[in-house]
Amino acid sequence: MEKILKNFIFTLIFTLALFLFALVLSFTISRFLPGDPALAYLPEGPIDWDEYDAIMDQLGYNDPLIIQFFTYAFRMVLGEWGASFSIIRGYPVLLLVTDALLNSLDLLIVPLIIGLILGVFLGRTSIKNSSSRSNRIVQILSLIGLALPVFLVGILIQFIFGYLLPILPITGYKSLGLDDPPLITGSRIIDSLLSGKFYLIPDYLYHLILPWITLTISITIFIIILVRVYHINHLKPSKDIEKDSIVPFIFQVGFSFGTIFAFLMITEAIFNLNGLSHLLFQAINNADYWTIVAILYVISMSFVLIIFIFTILFIVYRIYQKQSISKLSNINQMDKEVKL
Repeated sequence: MEKILKNFIFTLIFTLALFLFALVLSFTISRFLPGDPALAYLPEGPIDWDEYDAIMDQLGYNDPLIIQFFTYAFRMVLGEWGASFSIIRGYPVLLLVTDALLNSLDLLIVPLIIGLILGVFLGRTSIKNSSSRSNRIVQILSLIGLALPVFLVGILIQFIFGYLLPILPITGYKSLGLDDPPLITGSRIIDSLLSGKFYLIPDYLYHLILPWITLTISITIFIIILVRVYHINHLKPSKDIEKDSIVPFIFQVGFSFGTIFAFLMITEAIFNLNGLSHLLFQAINNADYWTIVAILYVISMSFVLIIFIFTILFIVYRIYQKQSISKLSNINQMDKEVKL
């Protein structure tokens, strides 16, 4: 129990340190981004440099660097992410990023659930039957999938279902002629339900089929590899739970987040979906300063949040596992006493 308490305290300290590091890193990167923070607040046309200097002073960019950092941190935490300069001039970046993030979540949730279920099942099954034909098949499929990058998987799926068997749309998220639902939550599915425009949902899901297949394949193969490695290295009968370190688990979660997020970004780019990666590419191409800053902040904070949630779940699982082993031990001891 002492080890579990130490892990919990370590998780809180590590999450706070990671949060501060993410803020410092995103602030540092923001100093070198394309674009200008004041342009979104200036009227179109020739720049009035006196007005420009006044806006820069109002935004805090003439303050000492340490004051700029704390101003940046408070703005980001409070959701004051500025206005778009080029994508939708003057439009709040918070709404732009929220809308794109919810579209990304629409794309990610189904493949993530299916990929986790299939990956864990196939990975555990292949380990339990290590000498069987199913294990060899899973190994071969994992190696093939590992050798094929996600963008190649997406292109192959587009070629098969878009050209050889042209039965599914290969780009976009809606058919021509259909409008968008009223902006309520930012999620196209939820907004269609709330606004009563139910006809938009089947069309939206129809356009998500191929991206879902691409993302599901990549996530499933990745989870299979993780499960196999975990079972081979960490589920030994003689392993002492109290000595099990939380640090490798944190690194594994961080690596998994980065990999799955990369899968998501590439899939959005291949199928031209209006998610976070599409917005990021738009912002970089148009030097939309505040949009780039906000997306970097969202990505870094998502990483911190995922690390925190999964480490807490890890600690809870260890507590449950330790109690189960303790109960089993007590039952065995009682059986021995009865036999005696």
